[in-house]
Amino acid sequence: PLLKRFSPTRVCRVMVCLNTAMTAMFASSQNSAWLLSTRFFIGLLQAPTSVYFPVWVDEYAPPERRTRWMALIQGGTPLGIMLGYAISGVMTLDKELGDGCHAGYIEHAGSCLSTEGWRV
Repeated sequence: PLLKRFSPTRVCRVMVCLNTAMTAMFASSQNSAWLLSTRFFIGLLQAPTSVYFPVWVDEYAPPERRTRWMALIQGGTPLGIMLGYAISGVMTLDKELGDGCHAGYIEHAGSCLSTEGWRV
């Protein structure tokens, strides 16, 4: 219904912009309700792009570059996630995460699951 009323290109542009805004809101969340709600909307906003980007690669990419374009689209997400985890791991290395939860050492497992006081 949404993509029949509006251009798929315009819908994906808006979705990417809203996804960027939701990601920024996710990063600045102060409580678990914001974390969960922004993460929900991030996933919802990624659906149109994950459907249409491969279709557009097939339609618009030069034939000799289609494989490379598709690899960049399909491999970008997992590589970005891995890079984010690696950077987060380095940032928290040898730093207290709050209430006895340390990188590599957990004094009280329950305190690590709490979102209160998790900011450094």
